[in-house]
Amino acid sequence: MNKQVSIPVKPSRETNRGDWVDTRKLPIVEKRTKRVTLDIDLELHRRIRLRCFEEDVTMTDRLNEIIAEHFPEPVKPETADN
Repeated sequence: MNKQVSIPVKPSRETNRGDWVDTRKLPIVEKRTKRVTLDIDLELHRRIRLRCFEEDVTMTDRLNEIIAEHFPEPVKPETADN
């Protein structure tokens, strides 16, 4: 039995933060995810966190991008119609 949980996303910069704080309504992400826990060097974590802050991106989004680049989707072979 798998438990499915909808994880709300943080409001974007365009969102009126006052309205968000008052209503606490967030859009729901319907994409299925899997949580991964790993131990990394404290200094590396600090550098990642700082860079993400400077680029105004979440660590989750940035690490997902990096991992996706390193592990691209496999290319499906084309089928011949002959």
